[in-house]
Amino acid sequence: MRTEPPTGDDLGRLLASMKQNVLQQTAAERPARTGRSSLVDRLLAVLLGAGVLLGIGAGAAFALGLVPGPGGTQSAPATTTATPTATPSVTPTPTPPASEYLVEPAPVPIATSITISATAVTVLTENGAELAVFDYFQPADEIVATFTSLFGPPVVTELVSRGDGFTGTRYDWDGISVNDDTSPGTVPHDPDFHVSVLRAAVAGLSIRTAPGVGSSGGISIGDPAAELTIGVEDGSESTEYQTGRVTHWTRIGITDPLPPVDDLPGGPYNFGVGVTSYTDTGLIERFGAPSPNWGP
Repeated sequence: MRTEPPTGDDLGRLLASMKQNVLQQTAAERPARTGRSSLVDRLLAVLLGAGVLLGIGAGAAFALGLVPGPGGTQSAPATTTATPTATPSVTPTPTPPASEYLVEPAPVPIATSITISATAVTVLTENGAELAVFDYFQPADEIVATFTSLFGPPVVTELVSRGDGFTGTRYDWDGISVNDDTSPGTVPHDPDFHVSVLRAAVAGLSIRTAPGVGSSGGISIGDPAAELTIGVEDGSESTEYQTGRVTHWTRIGITDPLPPVDDLPGGPYNFGVGVTSYTDTGLIERFGAPSPNWGP
């Protein structure tokens, strides 16, 4: 005969059978009662104690429904609720305004001054950058077009030689003029045009000789003739027949000697900037270029 107490599955089946018998007996005796009697509770307590003593533990008792859950009801199997995975939100990147993609146009350079030398006429900006350079052997219509854009339409006069050998067209802007010879220029002795200056400024643009021509900073109309200190030739004096005033004429900014020419005796030949001043005021009245050291 087996004397050892039941364990494991045997014990579980034994307890379940005992519970079933107790419940059937109770239901048969009192079918109208809905709650548990004290007798049933005492029997369940005995069964629980027996289970504990036999090593099944409280877990088995709850699993078999022998011990009521909190609030007098049997414990229901635990359920696991899956935590929903949050969908990451995407923040759209703001589009920069169209103005950030616009490239501002470079400022248009503005002419502020003109310099004259024996080799070229130069149009400059305020910071000294060259906007245009005209040598005296290129077609005159190029410098005339630029001066027209700066000063407006010129007064045009056709000139006929009065014994000085010049015949051509004068373009005058009331302070600066371009004399265009009818014959095309030939390098290096025969310029196509020359420029005459009578005012220190025209249409807001200052006009002077290039730096180093006559003085370190150049000279302008109205400057004292005594300021001519650099590269000044010996001059000559003459009397104007219209006014009777005595003028002093000289050249400054002399170029390097030009190649010799068979039909021009003497030499060496060069160009400069011719400057006229009045002896009674001592002030510079006009200058022009290129001024050769030969011819009438």
